[in-house]
Amino acid sequence: MFNFGTLLKWVLSTPVQFIMGRRFYVGFYRSLSHSLANMDVLIALGTNAAYFLLVYVVLKAAVSPDFESMDFFETSAMLISFILLGQYLKVLAKGKTSEAIAKLMDLPSDTTTL
Repeated sequence: MFNFGTLLKWVLSTPVQFIMGRRFYVGFYRSLSHSLANMDVLIALGTNAAYFLLVYVVLKAAVSPDFESMDFFETSAMLISFILLGQYLKVLAKGKTSEAIAKLMDLPSDTTTL
């Protein structure tokens, strides 16, 4: 059954899929153009499979009134969001580690052994 909530989830998850997930599509294309497979390929294929299956389910529900199914548009959006959050936290951790190493290098040593 097609309802307003399903349409709203579709509209809200589409920008996440294609705007926030753009970096994965670019990486997907570059990786496959060099005949390699990396994490971008895995993310792009997985989120696209989830997204386009749900688009099919929603369109089928709109055409056939007796079609019953559940929609999970938030799946692909949450996957992309969690991966981007993880990458952001990794960059923060690397920055703090670099600062800590720089401070350690500035500390004078009491004795030096040659």
